[in-house]
Amino acid sequence: MTLKRMGCLIAFADVRAERLKAKLEQNPTDGVGWALLARAYVELGRHPEAVQVYEKAMQLIPNDAQLLADYADALGTLNGRKLDGKPEALIQQAIKADPRNVKALMLAGTVAYNHKEFDRAAAYWEEARANLPPETDPEAIQEIVAGIAEARELAGGRQAAISEPDGPDAPARDWVRRPPTVQVMTPITKP
Repeated sequence: MTLKRMGCLIAFADVRAERLKAKLEQNPTDGVGWALLARAYVELGRHPEAVQVYEKAMQLIPNDAQLLADYADALGTLNGRKLDGKPEALIQQAIKADPRNVKALMLAGTVAYNHKEFDRAAAYWEEARANLPPETDPEAIQEIVAGIAEARELAGGRQAAISEPDGPDAPARDWVRRPPTVQVMTPITKP
C-alpha cells in the first residue's frame, strides 16, 4: 500500500468518524454508537477524544466487559501506557462482568506482570488463551504462550532469557520482553 493510499484511507476513516459523531449528537442515548465512535478514535490515534467518548458510552452501557476493557486500554495508552489506577479498576470491573473476556484478562495479566506478580499474570493469560476465538492469529497465540512461559519462569525466581546482539562491542542490556498483547474485539451489547 502506498503512503498516498494510506493517507486517503485515514482521511476517509476520519470523515466517517465525524459523520458518526454528528449522528450521535442527534441520538445521544445510543451507547453502542458512542462505543463504536470511541473505537474509531482509538484506531485513528485520537486517544484523548476516545477517552471522552468512552465516558459517554459507559454512562449508557455501564457493565459491558468489552467496553470496560477497551476504555481501560485507551485510558492506559493516554496515561503513558500505564494501567495503574482507574484503568486497573476498569479492568477488574470488566472481569467481574465477564470472567472470560479475553481483552480484560490480557490487560489484567499485564497489570499483574508489571507488579511482578508473575503467577497471577500467567494465570490471567492462561485463562485468556483458553477463551480465544478459533480464528485467532497463530502468531498472537504464540506470543501469549511465550508470555505465559516467561511469567512462569520469573515466578520460579529464575531470570528470563534475554536476547542480545553477538560480538564484543554489543551493549549490555537489562530488560525483559514486554508482556504479550492481543487484540480481540467483541461486540458491545445493549443493556
